[in-house]
Amino acid sequence: MTKAWVRATGTQISPNGAETVELATEAEIFKNIDDCYIVYKNDSDMTTTLKIQKDRVDIFNNGRYNSRMVFEKDKKHITPYMTESGVSDLGIIGKNMHMDLRTTGGELDMSYHLLLDDKYIGTNELKMIVREVN
Repeated sequence: MTKAWVRATGTQISPNGAETVELATEAEIFKNIDDCYIVYKNDSDMTTTLKIQKDRVDIFNNGRYNSRMVFEKDKKHITPYMTESGVSDLGIIGKNMHMDLRTTGGELDMSYHLLLDDKYIGTNELKMIVREVN
């Protein structure tokens, strides 16, 4: 386990415009032969885990609403999306993916299309910089 600092910038581009959200937080990095894991708390109730492989990223959110999102270039993955209003199908189609992560940090840069109940709702971009904390 390595302690790290994560800076993530997410941009949501929808027919109504673009919105950018930034997060800077402490995290932990775990690296084995095939995978790299980044774990951090979003707030007091939500923990996010990224499992990063050569051609795939899985994001797990655990807290009030649990979710798992899978990102692979040019592949569509469907996951249940839970809100206070109920459950919908969230479709994720990976577009561009660049991952360069090591135990000491690195970068993740990806874009993907989102579909809610099979209707296009926008394109998102996620850029993450991870740096080891000494």
